[in-house]
Amino acid sequence: MKKFLKHGNRGLLLSGIVLVALIIFIIADYIQFNTQKDEIKAAINNYYSEIFALDTESKTIDEAKAKYKTLLQDSFTEKGDETFSGSQNTLLSGLENYDISTCNFDIRDAGYQIDEISIKKGATGQAILSVTYRGSITATMDTVVITPGGLQTLQEYYDMYYYYDGPEEQEQNNRPEGKDIRTFTFESHAEISMEKEKGQWKLSSWDNYCYNVNFIE
Repeated sequence: MKKFLKHGNRGLLLSGIVLVALIIFIIADYIQFNTQKDEIKAAINNYYSEIFALDTESKTIDEAKAKYKTLLQDSFTEKGDETFSGSQNTLLSGLENYDISTCNFDIRDAGYQIDEISIKKGATGQAILSVTYRGSITATMDTVVITPGGLQTLQEYYDMYYYYDGPEEQEQNNRPEGKDIRTFTFESHAEISMEKEKGQWKLSSWDNYCYNVNFIE
């Protein structure tokens, strides 16, 4: 009986040591994560600024696409969840397969503003972000624009949002198209996963939706 109790006490002691070690690890992991929030925020801010710079600083759509491809390769981890529309592989595939043969690239102005970034800890080496931002793009309706969620023409954005959300008569009677110039304004919310890869925080998945969409003449 004493031998049994002795072994039992030893087992409890080892379990206690493991539990204390686990608690220490979890606390240390949270402390380390909190020290990296500024780095994570800087990575997201850089991604947004680079995206919108593609629209305003590129001379041709081919130049913008080449820069966008490099940005996706540099900013995203290859291990992203492909069940999301915004993983590296899905965004690169969309870029390669998008037909630009009938598109224009006449962007007059583009800009963005991040209103809020919320950062939470995921698993070790992972972060979950909620980002609210707004954007404004002035271009012809047949112009391809690049946003954080991919590339489309203003025409496609117009048809997408007014088909689902806009008044039917506006869609039918006042639909801008082709060389008509409009300012596309929107607010957007993104749910983003990031992972630390080779010492750098990179995006792994991106899920995004827009609201308060307007096309101003």
